[in-house]
Amino acid sequence: MMILVAWFCFQIVGWGGLLMFVVIISMMLIWLLWGYPRLVLHTMKKMPSWGKPVQYVFDDNGFTQQTAFSKATIQWHAIIRAEELPDWFLLHTASPLVFYAIPKRAFTVEQQQTFKIIFKNKVLLNV
Repeated sequence: MMILVAWFCFQIVGWGGLLMFVVIISMMLIWLLWGYPRLVLHTMKKMPSWGKPVQYVFDDNGFTQQTAFSKATIQWHAIIRAEELPDWFLLHTASPLVFYAIPKRAFTVEQQQTFKIIFKNKVLLNV
């Protein structure tokens, strides 16, 4: 698709059109790889809960996430997948933009094993 657009620009405007296409695509890539992540981080750091402790309470129905500013209860049926990373448990919702990152460092090895059992019982974690 990109090659077709580049060829079209070249046919209509010549080398100047092709150069303009390359410059625009390069600027878009720089924004996506450098500018957008910095903007997201800057926005997150302005949130009142940034860097503050988060408390999670897990039970058979789901879990509660609580900060000094908010409290949210998430039912297990809202979580479609659990993913285990070396330092985190990620709990994914139906939206690809929303997930809950649970740091493993906050729990003992036994508690981490309990998490894995809960996630397996809820058919969220494939190990």
